[in-house]
Amino acid sequence: MSTVGKLSKWIGVAVFGYLFLLAVNYPQTDYQPIITVAIALSTWLALKTLIRACSTSVQSALRTAIALIAFGALIRLLWAVFVPTTPVSDFSYYHQYALDFSQGIVSDNLPKNAGYPMLLSLGYRIFPGPITGRLINAIASSITIVLIFHLGSELAEPSVGIISAFLFAILPSEINMVSVLGTEVTSTALLVATLYSVVLGTKQAPKLRYTYISGLFLGIGLVFRSSILFYVPVFILFLFRSSMQHSLPGSRPLAAFVFGTITTLLVLAVSHSLAIGRPSIALLKMQDSFPFLSGTNTNSGGMWNQDDVDLYYSWPEADRNALARQEAARRISSNPLRYLAFIPRKISQLMSSNTYGDYWSIHFVDWQQLKKPQNLEQKMQLINGALSQSIYVIVLGLALLAFILHRISIIPTIALVAVLSTLLPYFILEVQPRYHHQLMPIMILCASYGFLKVIKMAALT
Repeated sequence: MSTVGKLSKWIGVAVFGYLFLLAVNYPQTDYQPIITVAIALSTWLALKTLIRACSTSVQSALRTAIALIAFGALIRLLWAVFVPTTPVSDFSYYHQYALDFSQGIVSDNLPKNAGYPMLLSLGYRIFPGPITGRLINAIASSITIVLIFHLGSELAEPSVGIISAFLFAILPSEINMVSVLGTEVTSTALLVATLYSVVLGTKQAPKLRYTYISGLFLGIGLVFRSSILFYVPVFILFLFRSSMQHSLPGSRPLAAFVFGTITTLLVLAVSHSLAIGRPSIALLKMQDSFPFLSGTNTNSGGMWNQDDVDLYYSWPEADRNALARQEAARRISSNPLRYLAFIPRKISQLMSSNTYGDYWSIHFVDWQQLKKPQNLEQKMQLINGALSQSIYVIVLGLALLAFILHRISIIPTIALVAVLSTLLPYFILEVQPRYHHQLMPIMILCASYGFLKVIKMAALT
């Protein structure tokens, strides 16, 4: 193994080992360790059964994949229909903007991540209610299962695709967020679609049309959730890896990728300008600078807090973003050592728990309207949270094994780059557990690779 390979291996072991310990030490209940062990054994047996079922032929692998996709889609459809989560906070704004857009009310005053309410508005023209948004999310999440199967198959072999599809199909946090009118589910689908297109464009003989398409997906993703920008290093890694393998100038695939992104953004900006009757780039504006302010607040753990909200809106509107960045820089520079010591707390807030779906999905269901007892909510949250955290621990554990056992492989490498590309911006930006949602498909790919390595090593001994 080369020096670079050894370095990436042990950095991966350190990073994923740290994340694994964070997740293990976040108990949802006193029985969390028992539940995690039970779920781990059940998952291990299920995955071994799936591998045996799809190992006989290509047809059997395809049938297994179709069954998993149908199973995952059914769960998501049922959750969308029978878990009527009330839109709150940002999700309420998305819902209201989608209603306005569906009625032709469009202006320069767009919300952050405006692409999502615009997508909702297309469905709201048929039926203007949250159920429409939940069904759109269910479809997007089901598409992600399809994409992650193909992605695992392309990057490694069909068994990795099967394992990835299964883990993502049963992932509680993804299922939970189907009923939440937020950007998590759709932006995750767009991220995986971008990555899959990049892989197709760089596999064997480079195909610039796929690289261009990946840029189109990235452009759409940026107006759905601007944090997709964090994953650009993953895409660039593939582009330059392909250029070196095929002795082509790295500028060609990169140019196609960038051109595809610009094409989408221009088309969306022109469409919005035509809708409001004047030139506008409002749709292309990224997030405001409030996350810098809340993210550097050591008293709140770098999370959203009312004090920073009040401070932000006390400033003149034209100066808010600049003043927020200045205040964030002042907080860091006033005591750099204290801030460095604060960063592990932020990482823990971001990465230790995978139970955010309990709060955003189950907590905001109108249980009185459903004529269900309030203690049912508590039971659902307890069970759902325990399951979600257990599967999260399993995914991180298998991903850690992938680094311990791998020599040089692209899947652990992209997982490491993706995780680091996520963690580094959140050293400064506001953190919430659900902000790691987009990472889950990539970590699941790494976990699937790790599981297959363990099975193959066990077969040899």
